[in-house]
Amino acid sequence: MKLLLTGIFIQMSLFCCGQSDSRIILGEEFAKVELEQSLADTTLHNVVRKQREIIKDKKTAVSVAEQILFAIYGQTNIKKQRPYKIYKIKNYWSISGTLEKRSVGGTFLIIMDARDGRIIRITHGK
Repeated sequence: MKLLLTGIFIQMSLFCCGQSDSRIILGEEFAKVELEQSLADTTLHNVVRKQREIIKDKKTAVSVAEQILFAIYGQTNIKKQRPYKIYKIKNYWSISGTLEKRSVGGTFLIIMDARDGRIIRITHGK
C-alpha cells in the first residue's frame, strides 16, 4: 500500500504540479487523494489527536470563532456584541456575545473543542 501511495505521489509531483514564482504546487488532485486517504485511514500521521490543545488561548479562540461567526451572522452584527464572554471549561471554549443594557435582541454562542477546533455548537438568540 505504501509503495502504491509513493508511486501516486511521485506521478503527481512530476505531472500534476504547476509552478508559480518558484513554488511547487501539488494541485487539486493531490488534495483529493490526501482527503480520501485521511477519511479512509484514521491511523495516518496526524498532529490533531486530542492529546494536546491546538486552540490554547483566548485570543486564538476568538480569532477562530469570529471568522466563522462573521460568515454566518455578519461582521457588523457580531462586533456589536463585544465585549465577548470567553470561558474555557475542561477542553472547550465557550464564547458568547453581550448586549448593552436595555437592548433588544439576542447574542451568539459558539462552543469549540480546544483540542481539534471542532465546532460543538453555534447559535444566536433573537
